[in-house]
This record gives sequence, structure tokens and C-alpha cells, in this order.
Amino acid sequence: MIDSGRDEFSGQARIFRIRNRKYAFGLFWQAPGNDYKSALQEAKTLARESQFNSDLYVIRNDEVVQFGLARKEDNSQIGAMAAAVCAANTIKGTWVGAIRVGSGWWCIAVLNGYIQPDGDRFFNSEEEARKHFEELVAEGGWNQIFGPSEWNENYEDLTVENLLANAKGPRIYEINPLGSRLKVLLLSTGLAVLLAAAAIWYVEFSGSEDPDAFRDDLANQVKNTTDIIEKVRIEPTWYARPETSIYLTRCLGTARTLDAEAPGWTLGAMQCGPNGLTVGWRINGGTVEWIDYWRSRHHPDRSLSFSADYTQAYMTVPFPEMTRRGPQAIHDAASIRKLLAGARQATGTPIEIGDLRAPNIPSGVDPKTVERPNFAPMAFRIQTKTPEAWIEFIGAIPGLVIDRVDYEADRGEWRIKGDIYVRN
Repeated sequence: MIDSGRDEFSGQARIFRIRNRKYAFGLFWQAPGNDYKSALQEAKTLARESQFNSDLYVIRNDEVVQFGLARKEDNSQIGAMAAAVCAANTIKGTWVGAIRVGSGWWCIAVLNGYIQPDGDRFFNSEEEARKHFEELVAEGGWNQIFGPSEWNENYEDLTVENLLANAKGPRIYEINPLGSRLKVLLLSTGLAVLLAAAAIWYVEFSGSEDPDAFRDDLANQVKNTTDIIEKVRIEPTWYARPETSIYLTRCLGTARTLDAEAPGWTLGAMQCGPNGLTVGWRINGGTVEWIDYWRSRHHPDRSLSFSADYTQAYMTVPFPEMTRRGPQAIHDAASIRKLLAGARQATGTPIEIGDLRAPNIPSGVDPKTVERPNFAPMAFRIQTKTPEAWIEFIGAIPGLVIDRVDYEADRGEWRIKGDIYVRN
């Protein structure tokens, strides 16, 4: 029997009681790596970012490590089990499902055991649920597809009662209050007393019928949160960068449409950096006055700089501000190497990939105080005469950051350079 409790829910998150246990549906998931402490730290850091503004979290720590974020205002509740984790641990591998839950629909997507960021969604509308589900199915690569047979006769029917029967999973916690109380209590009382009191608190305020399970779960949190508060965490570099496809399109579009034919000067090279396109010319029978006059006619809002002997000229065209990419679930190094090797073999394009290296530590930060990152960069370089053909491919690689794009006019060749961040 399924009981959603009340009907005053809003947003996409829902709590349902199934066989006397509360389950939460509709969380946002990330896969930070294989370390519980890192997952906990990243969950709390990401929760504070404005686009999430979350006050609840859950840590998955079984075959894989993930964290999920939720908000009280979206009707998630402290103490409820994460339904997506229970489902991912029940059906292993890569699969997608659309399942009736109460009066709504739950869409779940699991890739190699990992719940996908957009793979735990609850919809009140069957039409919206079906649209989202069919978009997931269209991505392809699923080993199993569960859904209503009336939607598609090839789908396998699955009920939420059967999927979650006797399933247990991690519970939702509050970001700040409980954690701060734990730290104080640990200093002033014994662990056994603390866990007993926490279990009583949980029963009283969350309505759980399973205080033993909560006590075990809380003990695991206490064990794994020791001495991480003082550590400095390096923010994942790709969070602050724009989407790769947007950046590369902006770079190439600016370069292709720029009037760069200056009389008496030859275009030598162009380079896209983080914030704009820089164009370089070398003198070829002209004068400084010629190119400066040309600039005033064609690019009056730009300025030129010159080499010391005035035989080379440079102009920078800034890009409009681009939106931060935000969180992305990154892959492991082996899968990225395999992907790039396949692209190199299929196209004959020179593609280089470097070794894993340590992330840069921010200036002024003592390396001893830095939390061990759960990611690491690998340098890459793609050399091509048709960079537009690579926009979609590069844009689909999570954690890929372009540092610069170089164009050599003499060879008509582009070099795309940067880093790909992978799980470490």
C-alpha cells in the first residue's frame, strides 16, 4: 500500500510511505568519486550554491559513492530513505524506468550503477513524465527499459511495491543543525549516549519505525566526518567554466566573422583564451599607420598593441559573459581515454591525451590543509582543420575545459587545448 501522507505537496519532490517505510522521490544526484568524506564535503558545499540552495542531503556509500540534494520547501523530509538508491541497488547495471507512484509518475535513470543527475524525477502529470522518459529512452544504451506497456508494448512493467520491497537505503539528513549538534555532543558525552539520543530524536521528529537502522546510519556518519571541518576543499574547476560547446561556438563564430584583412599586413594567428579572441598580424609591405587607419574604420571600438619593433600587431575581441556550467558528473580516466582513442581511429585526427596530474592548489593555501580532491585533470589536444565538426563531440564530454584554441593561418590549422577532469 502506498500513502503519500498529505496532498499539499508542491514542486517535484514527494514523500511516500510504502510498506510502512518512508521513501523520498525526486532528488538531484552527483557522483563525486569513491570517498565518503569527499562526498559529504561536496554535498554540503554544493548545497550552499544559489542554484541549489538545498538544506537536505543524503550520502550513498555502497558499491558506488554518490550524494543527493533536496529541499524542505519541495516537501522532502528528514529521515526518509532515498528511493533511487534502493532501486539502483535492487536492479544493477544500466537501466531506465517510468513507474506509477501514488497519483504521479517517477522516472529513474541508472548508468553503470550510478543514478544520473536528471535520473530521479517525480511528475504529477503523466504527459510530462512520458515526455521526460521518452527523451531518456531516446539517448539509447539502456540494458533494460521499464515502463507502462500502454506507452510502448516493448516496455517491461514494474511496480514500485515490487521494486522497493524490503529495500533499505540511506536516509535524508539536514545540512546544518544535526551536524553542528553532533560536533558539540561528541565533545561532551559518550558516543553510545549520543546515538541513543539521536535515535530517540529521529523517532520523535521523523516518524520512523526503525530507530535501529537510523542509529547504524548515524554511527556511520559520525565515523566518517571526523576531522574534515577544518580542511580546505578545492572547487571543481569545470563548475565555473561555461559549457564547452557554447565556448567553442563563441570562439569559432567570432573568428570566422571577424574582418581581419588589414592592408599591408598578413594574418599570422588567432587565439581564443578564457575571455576573448586575440588576433595577430605581421607586417607585409605596410606601415603602422596603415593598420591603425584600417582599425579605426573597421573596428573603432578596439585598440591595437604592437611588438617592440612594430612588425607585429595584436587586437583582442572580448566574448560576452557566459553562464557558469555548474555541476557535472564526471567519468573515470579509462573511459575517457577509450572514447578519445576511438575518435582518433575513426577520423584520423591527431588527438593527444596526457597523464593524470594533481589539481592546482589555490595561491596562499597551505597544501597540508587541502582536502584530497576526488578529481584530477588530464591535458588534451586536438589538431584539426575543421573545428566546427568537433563541437558536439567535445561538448558531450563532462568535465572538459578548454584553456585555449589556436589558429595558424599559414597551415589553416586549429589546435584545441585544455584539460579533462576525471574521477580520482
